[in-house]
Amino acid sequence: MPTWKLQYANSSKLTRSTGIRYFSGGSAHPTFNNTVSAYKTRLQEAPTSTELTEANATITTLKFELAGLHDAETKNVEALRLGDERFIRAKSLERKLKEVEATRDEHWEKLNFARETISLLTENEELAKAQLAKVERKYKVLADTRELDIKTTTREARKDLAIKFKTTLDLVKSHIARKNATLEPFVKISEMKANIEFLEVIIEGEITDFQAELDVVSLDNQDKYAKDLTEAEVRVLKLDLSQMELLASDLSSELATTSELVATKPFDEFDINASSLLGDMRVDVP
Repeated sequence: MPTWKLQYANSSKLTRSTGIRYFSGGSAHPTFNNTVSAYKTRLQEAPTSTELTEANATITTLKFELAGLHDAETKNVEALRLGDERFIRAKSLERKLKEVEATRDEHWEKLNFARETISLLTENEELAKAQLAKVERKYKVLADTRELDIKTTTREARKDLAIKFKTTLDLVKSHIARKNATLEPFVKISEMKANIEFLEVIIEGEITDFQAELDVVSLDNQDKYAKDLTEAEVRVLKLDLSQMELLASDLSSELATTSELVATKPFDEFDINASSLLGDMRVDVP
């Protein structure tokens, strides 16, 4: 592009740089010349086409960058919003975490207390087992001793009962023997007298109806025999029944004592030993 220089002269000239005509005589149009000078300065300062192209490219680039910045701003705003939400959520999670930690600490305390309680209960269980074993040993000794005492007591009671029964039985046998010994002669004498009288009547021929007379004689003999038995019973000592009552009383007391002793034994012991204790004993009676 050609450059025209401005020249001041008395006549007007057209400068090549601008194509504007200037008037000569510097004082005729000073304002115009100043204006022209100002335009010239502005034209000199104006960018060239290359600079304009570069400027347009730069503007286009800046527009793209500005659009990218707007997009980035929008994304940043969204990211900031998400960040705020995540921050609020993180605060909520932190609060819940503190609550969970507090609950965990409380559960740990309860767990430790439960462990201590279990340990104490285990120790008490071991102590109780030891005491139970000790009591079982003592119980076994007492059970064996009691069983022996019951066997001895029962044996003595059965022996005493056998002796008393034998004594009473001997008394009954003696009473019956004395009664038989007393009644037998009276019976024989009565039979002989009846037979003799009957023979005398037969010999004298006083009997016409033999069967009827036999029935009458038999009835008379029966009455007489009953009378003779009554007289004989008066002569025989009566059996003292007070001894039987005493024996029954002693028997009841002995049985009650034995029942009390049996009742004091546990069933798990006597379910096995009761029959042998009460049924298989042998009593030696002198």
